[in-house]
Amino acid sequence: MPRPLNSNVPAFNLAISTLLRNPSLLVPNYTIPTFLQLPEDNLGSHLIPPSYFSSPSGNAKKHHFPPKIRALVIDKDNTLTPPESRIIPPAYMQKLKSLRTKPSSPFNMHKNPHGILIVSNTAGSDPNMPLYEEEAKHLESILSHLGIPVFRSGVPLKAVAPGQTTEAPPKHHPLKKPFSFPSILAHLRAQNAIDSPDEVAVVGDRLGTDVIMAGLMGSWSIWTQKGVTVGVEGDDEGREGMDFRGTLAKWEVRLERYLRRRGVAPAMPKGWEGGF
Repeated sequence: MPRPLNSNVPAFNLAISTLLRNPSLLVPNYTIPTFLQLPEDNLGSHLIPPSYFSSPSGNAKKHHFPPKIRALVIDKDNTLTPPESRIIPPAYMQKLKSLRTKPSSPFNMHKNPHGILIVSNTAGSDPNMPLYEEEAKHLESILSHLGIPVFRSGVPLKAVAPGQTTEAPPKHHPLKKPFSFPSILAHLRAQNAIDSPDEVAVVGDRLGTDVIMAGLMGSWSIWTQKGVTVGVEGDDEGREGMDFRGTLAKWEVRLERYLRRRGVAPAMPKGWEGGF
């Protein structure tokens, strides 16, 4: 079944106004090619720019180093799956398993049961839209052994224990990324997953939704620049080196390079913004 139109014009308009007024919100704190390269240990140490160690004001904050990341907010489309697909490639599934089961991982599901949350502008973005709610339930089903839930925008999300899925939420008016950030933070706090926004890292492939949302949250942004690069269906199944990025995503790659060349630094969470 083809997906219904899921345009996000408000997010596009926000990205344009952000580019003009506060472009630092469009620059990620950390860039990796794909989700597979996400560090499993000492993630916080990768989020700090090198200038931290050479700045006098930064030196005064070294007692905070490295940032303690207690929760990952992970995008779905072109971060965990190819766009418009429900299939997580085996290597990406193994990465999630390692994050949830490796004893040293800060997101180990036994030590940190609410440490990973999938937030998508498709799956779970509108429980009133059957296709997207079905997609969210499907993801929760295949990830139930890892206890990873899918966020329902604007709806309080019950804790998901390994082997369980969430119940159908009530009717509501949904908000898409990046505008759903207040309810995401509220959920993480309600689950005692975090004490403050700077303990969250948002992982996603889009500057205009995922990276901006991290900045609005007061959290850290991790940009998966190439998205998902493995095919999962038809003749492309198992094929490496795929590029599922659309026109806007490819334009964002050029934009990020331009902003870096202009000396635009990433937005930093509160308490980390000085001395970089």
